[in-house]
Amino acid sequence: MSSIQQQLQEQLAKGLHELFSIEVTEIVLQETKKEFEGAYTLVVFPYTKQAGKAPVAIATDLGNYLLANCSIVKAFQVVQGFLNISIQDSAWLSVLAERTSLMSLLSFLLKNQKTGDSTSHQLLETPSEPANFLISLNELIHDIPDHATK
Repeated sequence: MSSIQQQLQEQLAKGLHELFSIEVTEIVLQETKKEFEGAYTLVVFPYTKQAGKAPVAIATDLGNYLLANCSIVKAFQVVQGFLNISIQDSAWLSVLAERTSLMSLLSFLLKNQKTGDSTSHQLLETPSEPANFLISLNELIHDIPDHATK
């Protein structure tokens, strides 16, 4: 899961608690459909009974909460019971910079492993390091939804 998704999920859980006294153990975000603005979408229908409000009101309140409390959120759009969330360009650039740094490091390590550099060879042979590195790399690769960069 991406750091952007984690931040959104944490802030949405806080918002549901602070605004509606709803405790959640999991927030499910979907990629926003291409015909709408936003990168991620939260379906708010499951919270209507507990919140005692209409889906549009819940989505609007949560969107305003995110704008006030989550610096990576640029804007939001409410479509019936769906909260579409747009992310600040700076957040995407940060993810891209991390991804680029990790790719450069991987390239360096692999290149130097082939040439026999002992430092990079030791790094790649340390049991936990390659696994952690590859897990981080995989998370970053999946961090940016396809349509968010178009």
